[in-house]
Amino acid sequence: MAPLFGPPGELSEFRGRFRWIALFVILVFAGLLARAAQLQIFEGYEYVERSRHNIERTREIPTARGVIRDAEGQLLAYNTPAYTAYITPEFFDIAEDWPTVVRYLNLGPERANKLRERLTRLQGLKRYQPYPVAENLDDRQLALLTAHHAELDGLSVEETPMRVYPLRQLAAHVLGYLNEVSEAEIERHRAEGYRYLPGDRIGRTGLEAVWERELRGTRGRVTVIVNAKGVEKGKDPFGAATGRRYEIEPVPGNDLILSLNARLEAIVDQAFRGHPAGAAVVLDARTGFVLAMYSKPSYDPNAFIQGLSRADAQVLEQNPFLPLHDKTAMDHYFPGSLFKPFAALAALEQPAMLEPGDLFDPAARFRCEGAYELAGQRFRCTKVHGLVDLHEAIVQSCNVYFFQLARRMGIDRLAQVAREFGFGEKTGIALSKEVPGLVPDKDWYRSRPEYGFQYRVGYALLAAIGQGNTKVTLLQLAAAYAALANGGYLYRPQLVKEVLYPDGRVRMSFGPELVRRIEMDPENQRKLVDALRGVVEAPQGTAHDQWTPGLEIAGKTGTAEVARRRRDRERRRRDSRSTEERYRERDHAWFAGFAPADDPEIVVVVLVEHGGYGGRYAAPIAVEIFREYFKRIAPR
Repeated sequence: MAPLFGPPGELSEFRGRFRWIALFVILVFAGLLARAAQLQIFEGYEYVERSRHNIERTREIPTARGVIRDAEGQLLAYNTPAYTAYITPEFFDIAEDWPTVVRYLNLGPERANKLRERLTRLQGLKRYQPYPVAENLDDRQLALLTAHHAELDGLSVEETPMRVYPLRQLAAHVLGYLNEVSEAEIERHRAEGYRYLPGDRIGRTGLEAVWERELRGTRGRVTVIVNAKGVEKGKDPFGAATGRRYEIEPVPGNDLILSLNARLEAIVDQAFRGHPAGAAVVLDARTGFVLAMYSKPSYDPNAFIQGLSRADAQVLEQNPFLPLHDKTAMDHYFPGSLFKPFAALAALEQPAMLEPGDLFDPAARFRCEGAYELAGQRFRCTKVHGLVDLHEAIVQSCNVYFFQLARRMGIDRLAQVAREFGFGEKTGIALSKEVPGLVPDKDWYRSRPEYGFQYRVGYALLAAIGQGNTKVTLLQLAAAYAALANGGYLYRPQLVKEVLYPDGRVRMSFGPELVRRIEMDPENQRKLVDALRGVVEAPQGTAHDQWTPGLEIAGKTGTAEVARRRRDRERRRRDSRSTEERYRERDHAWFAGFAPADDPEIVVVVLVEHGGYGGRYAAPIAVEIFREYFKRIAPR
């Protein structure tokens, strides 16, 4: 009988083939198992979500951003209903229907190309999420999309809140603006626990940025039944109304109540008529709360909501008067003679000068002959004042008096008092950007290579009149003059008084925040107030032309040089220079003061950029603000 499997050689060959067949089967089944594991374990969630998206859609519901009100309850930022067009990439034929959408929405080439690129780049589950392509649709756009909705699969229109700034340019730097969140920000905030979506708006500057977490609210989430084209259905397959299943109800953002007064902002704006650039701060002298912050020129934050065109952005960026800069906090300036009261206080509070036995006597008179010479260098005064004491030197703004005072006192003493009043450091106001200014001392000069690592006495002379390298912000000046007026209480400037829940309950409330109590002899403080009052009321005062009977103002004018004085030959060539060049060479005009002088309520600081003489150009603006405040805002 023949062997069942043939000769032994054939059996061995069969066994070899069987092992290869078995290995092949095992590999095939291993591959199938690996693929099954990949589909069910590693990619299962995505496919489940895709299948779920074929019959139902979970859509994010925008929430209403918290409103911002002024101290009198006037709305400064609120939301209005608007319509937004969305495209869901998975259901939208971008090759065929995109030109139609571009035509209906009147999208410019730059915007259209950018949106198409973004829609094409979306992958995975993001293709099932609606992406905003146009916001704040007008009546024509809304009518076109509604009429042709059935022809454009994957396109939908939803009602969304739109941010509105009713004051437009007024208080724009304080409020700030919103614009679209970037992809990097979306990822960063998701890691922090908050989910922004493409097309969402985020606070970029001002209070909108600083208080973003309070204002933004919490978006909602709703699940709806959709058909094969991704369009929401009104009934399920059995004819019953599906309705909407809310998974998360939207929660509006919290509201901000500010110390700002919108009517006062308008008063300041009116007072600045005719001047192309400048800034002003009005501060409550008793609490440090900001009543007005004004920077000119300004911008309209409404224009940033949907994104500026490249041309419009260039217009703002190339404007030489810097409309995007908040001149009250983002820029610092030479304070000029506004710094003199603090130099005077440095001497009054420490009468012993540098030399032994050299005591400061505020009644002693120095002679001003129009200039002061030191080491062969002439330091100029505004005019020849003759013999003046401290009171008269402040009233008439005599530089020579303060040159002699600074030479005897030294720059370190000036810097010490200036820093006590908050100069040289940020005020800490809740704004997105603020500069610290500069208060130089001997060590500062000795550390600077551009000054040869050397200190010279002349630097103190310039510092005493607010020139040289001394730089301050308007906010710092307002806080410092408030401390001078109220007896030494340096308050941190604040803008937000309350944060309210959407139902009106108080979430946070803020009171005056004292930075420090400056030790000051009441008699010395009275002497300074009397001198500052004389600046306005005395016939020799630099702001006497603005004296208004019944309006008791104590203040100081300032004229700060912004360019070195030219030699006579160069000055004679001025007529050949352009109007803009001549404008840029003009001094900055300042005024800072408080009223009523005997019981201060408010502090006003005014800067007219390249305005010229402070008593002629800045003082009238400040006096108008004082007058209208006590007439219309807080009548006495």
